[in-house]
Amino acid sequence: MGYDIGNVVANMIFAWANGEATIEDAAEKEAYLAWVEQVIAQVIDLFKEKYDRLFNERVTEPMAKTKGYKEYFLQTILADTAGVTGIEINRRAAGMAQVKDLTTIPDERKRMRAERICMLAAKEFIKKRAEYREGWQYVDCVKRLAASI
Repeated sequence: MGYDIGNVVANMIFAWANGEATIEDAAEKEAYLAWVEQVIAQVIDLFKEKYDRLFNERVTEPMAKTKGYKEYFLQTILADTAGVTGIEINRRAAGMAQVKDLTTIPDERKRMRAERICMLAAKEFIKKRAEYREGWQYVDCVKRLAASI
């Protein structure tokens, strides 16, 4: 679960970094980045809603029905998701996989900035993985890092 969600969030962060670096028209850039930010937040938030509903409907294991277990398990999935998001960004931005959203940015200065945003976000997602519980937190991290670079 955390792997799939983390992979999607990583892909959307790469798309955000690419759009931020390459879209020249201010209105188009604002609309695109807002859409990507919404998708990032919704991936996490909609998963949480679906998890809550399906857990209640389908769990039959008596231990899983113990008070507090559902919330505990969700927090482990969300922490795994943040960690996987960071690892996936690292693997594809700095490793051999080389994500096209970054490598195709023609302006070297903008490409380096986009890579830096992604790598710093990855580091934060890994180190502070237990703190990432809401979709907006991923968006906030990327925007905060972009503003500081």
